Amino acid sequence: MRANGLRLEGASGDRTVRLHATTDAKEVGPCDLVIIATKVMHVAQAAEATKALLGKDTLVLSIQNGLGGPDTAARVLGRERVLVGVVGGFGASMKGPGHAHHNGWELVRLGEFAGPVSPRLEKIAEVWRSGGFKVKCFDDIDQLVWEKLICNVCYSGTCAITEIDAINGAIPPAAEAVGGTAPYNEVISGLVRGKERRMGVRKS
Repeated sequence: MRANGLRLEGASGDRTVRLHATTDAKEVGPCDLVIIATKVMHVAQAAEATKALLGKDTLVLSIQNGLGGPDTAARVLGRERVLVGVVGGFGASMKGPGHAHHNGWELVRLGEFAGPVSPRLEKIAEVWRSGGFKVKCFDDIDQLVWEKLICNVCYSGTCAITEIDAINGAIPPAAEAVGGTAPYNEVISGLVRGKERRMGVRKS
């Protein structure tokens, strides 16, 4: 990507953009906004690397499927820095090195970690809008996290290898916390975890 740029094609068109790509956050220096858009199981590692990007007023936007991503980022970086994002309807994939494709161009939903829409959140929303995204800010982002979680639980359970603990696997503990049970999710989680063990991607 350093040599040839990043090609992005799909619902938004087809273009190549030049950018400073790196795998070492120390090369970048302090940023106004850091976006952690990894799988939930990689958030802690990404947040640790993010420390090299933080200035006094740097905000961190955590965008993951399932439960726990923003909480993990907040534990590592401080709750006061963290904002939460919920996205869907993009269907992105990598077609090759430095070549991404997306099928949709839907809504980016943003919220404070806890609390109503704030001026700093609206400022971040404007950054996304300036890139052509459709964005809406919400006073209670948790409802959107759970809305997407329900969709993922219903439609992605059997294809959620490596992400099962944050999606179907997150439901039984949440149900137990409020005095309920989630037998369907327990079965799906058990099946996927068993498959992961057979594939060698899960140790326990």
